[in-house]
Amino acid sequence: MGNPKDNREALLGRPHRSGSARFRSLLRSEKAQADLDCLAEHARASRVAVLCFEKDESRCHQQVVLETVRSRVSVPVNPLACAPAAESR
Repeated sequence: MGNPKDNREALLGRPHRSGSARFRSLLRSEKAQADLDCLAEHARASRVAVLCFEKDESRCHQQVVLETVRSRVSVPVNPLACAPAAESR
């Protein structure tokens, strides 16, 4: 569920609504819907990580993915930067 190269600039600009809107439209495809269903099922059953190279979480296309998954299944979402540190041995 990557963001196409030609849509990346739109997500980085201010405001970035046009990039998010275009990405939402891409998620309407049959393949993307099947992938979102699969992600929601995995999230319901266990902990999953949704990753991207984008440094600024607020401008990441994965926020659109997470919003969509949240609408399908009630799961907690935590940024990895805020994840509890692993216990030392």
